[in-house]
Amino acid sequence: MLYGDYFYVLFDFGFLSCHDARTGRLVYEKQRIRPSTTSFTASPWAANGKLFALSEDGDTFVFQAGSEYKRLHTNRSTRCAWPRRRWRGIVCSSVP
Repeated sequence: MLYGDYFYVLFDFGFLSCHDARTGRLVYEKQRIRPSTTSFTASPWAANGKLFALSEDGDTFVFQAGSEYKRLHTNRSTRCAWPRRRWRGIVCSSVP
């Protein structure tokens, strides 16, 4: 995701990295978002100097945009990001 002067990469297995958008230079290497987090398949988004990433568990992680990795907050959900119905045999475990 391109935001400001940086290009951010959200890896589906729970890492975030940052590159300089003009030069491609690595600003910070892959940082684990949270050890127990499952995968990320939704596209990240950004607004007001913050980056947002939604995990398949339904948790939204909020990061400070810029040259330093800084997780600001985690918005926990009791519901997962997957639909409630079965999809290809997969059922989200966090749906009550």
